[in-house]
Amino acid sequence: MADHAEFVQLAFELLGEEGRLVTLQVLGTNTSDSTKPWKGVEGSDVVMEYPSVSCVTVAPIGKDLGIVTVDRELLKRSQKVALCAPVAEALEDKIARIKDSDGTIWKVIWSQCLRPAEQTILYIFGITR
Repeated sequence: MADHAEFVQLAFELLGEEGRLVTLQVLGTNTSDSTKPWKGVEGSDVVMEYPSVSCVTVAPIGKDLGIVTVDRELLKRSQKVALCAPVAEALEDKIARIKDSDGTIWKVIWSQCLRPAEQTILYIFGITR
C-alpha cells in the first residue's frame, strides 16, 4: 500500500498559504416525526464542528477543476466549489454546512474526496447559500 503522507502535507501547505479558515459542521439527524422521516429534521442543530480548517473556494465552472472532479449537473446546483484540508477520515458524507470566517453559512450540496488509498488528501464540496 502506498504512503500518501507527502501529498497530504502538500495539500495542507497549499491550502494554508492560499486558503482561509472555515468551520465544517455536522448537523443532527433527529427527525421531527420518526414515523414520517420525509418531513425532515428538527431545526438545524450542530452536533459536531471541525474549526480552523484551511479551505479555498473556486468558481464551479470556467476552468477544468470542477468539471474533472464532478458531474456537470452537480456543478449547476453549486455556487462555489470548496477545497478543504483533511481534518478527519470519512467526513465527505457527514458535513452539512461550512461556516466561513466572516460568519457566512454555506450549505453543502454534494461532496467528494481525493482518497487514493486509506488516506484522504482533499475534501471537495459543492456549496450554496
